[in-house]
Amino acid sequence: MRRTSRIGVLAGILIATGLPITYWLIALLIQAGILPYDLLHARLDELGLVALAEVVLGPLGCVVVGRSAGIYGATWILAFVVALPVLAVLWFLSVVALSGSLGNPF
Repeated sequence: MRRTSRIGVLAGILIATGLPITYWLIALLIQAGILPYDLLHARLDELGLVALAEVVLGPLGCVVVGRSAGIYGATWILAFVVALPVLAVLWFLSVVALSGSLGNPF
């Protein structure tokens, strides 16, 4: 019998997608004029380094989701094959949105 945990699945999703969603929200707040452009533009390099944490947090979140959902065997590989490219695209789009709103598209 497989044990599943909804809280673990939600925590894994939050771990995997928390950083890209946060970057996307920061970009939207900058474009709306709520967050100060000058302060965040000066910190663009630090924000870029923090964005690299997604290289660890994305797969870690996938592992937490898989273990909490009770995924084992060949389904585990399939879950990674599907989830990691989706997370990579989400991460890329969030970094592009943030750097674009700060005036540095790449």
